Amino acid sequence: MKLKFVIILFAFTFLSCENEPKANLFVKGNIEGVRKGDIYLQKLEDTLLVNLDSVQFFGNEDFELKANIDEPQLMYLYLKKFGSEEDVEYLDFFAEAGEFEFNTKMEEFSQAKADKAPENQTKYEAYQEILKRFNDQNLDLITERIKTEAEDTLGQRKIDEKYSNLLRRKYLYTINFAVKNADYEIAPFLVLSEAYNANKRYLDTVYKSLSKNVKKSKYGLELESLIQLRAEEAKKQNVEVETIDKKIK
Repeated sequence: MKLKFVIILFAFTFLSCENEPKANLFVKGNIEGVRKGDIYLQKLEDTLLVNLDSVQFFGNEDFELKANIDEPQLMYLYLKKFGSEEDVEYLDFFAEAGEFEFNTKMEEFSQAKADKAPENQTKYEAYQEILKRFNDQNLDLITERIKTEAEDTLGQRKIDEKYSNLLRRKYLYTINFAVKNADYEIAPFLVLSEAYNANKRYLDTVYKSLSKNVKKSKYGLELESLIQLRAEEAKKQNVEVETIDKKIK
């Protein structure tokens, strides 16, 4: 009877393992200077970060993580060092089936570049290099605004104009980057994350340029939903304006 129970338990365990999806995402690397801590592979589910795999550091500096993902999406490496709840670092990367390798120093973890990665991540890093320039210019404008006296209305207005021009250039760069890389899932993601408030016609331009597969992807569908939402909002505003006009007449 006992032997029969063991056999059934073994068979159940074997079948459970067989039904588990095989890993298709592999992330490895080396973090120089880490002593004790944990590194987690995470993804976003319904606004919550979910742990998919983890490795503990205890004298070692190498790590290997794996998971199964359905499609390309933004994911995170979360480094938690022992000794302090606040002593944590995040590294975001554009994950997809394939191999990733990050070799970096502990103090540079959040800015690490992949030594090996699929094309989406390579393009993501190229975009981030340019985005950093826009962010630096934005910080300069914030500093300039702080230094400008509150009574200096003309000075404040000039800074606001500079900010509007900077934002416009950022949107245009993002749209152009997405159109040029329309065969990759990173394209709709960048528009959603960095040019969400861009004019609807720019969003339409990007969506129409996407390949069929990318349109069906996670971020391709989200971009389509955003465009539909903008169209509905515009229609509603037109109806409200027409109603006001009729009342005035």
